[in-house]
Amino acid sequence: DKDVFNEAFAGTADPKEGIADFKAWCYENFKMGKNDGFKAWCNGLDFDFPILKAFFAHFGFHFPWKFWDQYDYRTVRNIFPIIKDSERNGEAHNALEDAKAQTRGLRAFYALVKD
Repeated sequence: DKDVFNEAFAGTADPKEGIADFKAWCYENFKMGKNDGFKAWCNGLDFDFPILKAFFAHFGFHFPWKFWDQYDYRTVRNIFPIIKDSERNGEAHNALEDAKAQTRGLRAFYALVKD
């Protein structure tokens, strides 16, 4: 969708400042030590994290979390297809809406396995 594309790529912020702000936000909002239980989720370990990691490296930043803190939503969704019903995303390929839909799916998954 053209509007989604424009929203995603029409920013004026400096990318280096943006990644620095994102890293600071991570450290301000999450405990990311080895035994703190932090989990970073993506929709595919071989796509999202390598892009993000390369972006950090390009601007001279260390990646804020370790490989053992990275989790893949696609795998969970494929093993437990019942959680797909919880996703329902009204605006396809909008990163924020995709993240919200995947969060709904993960919450449904945790509700299933909690008992």
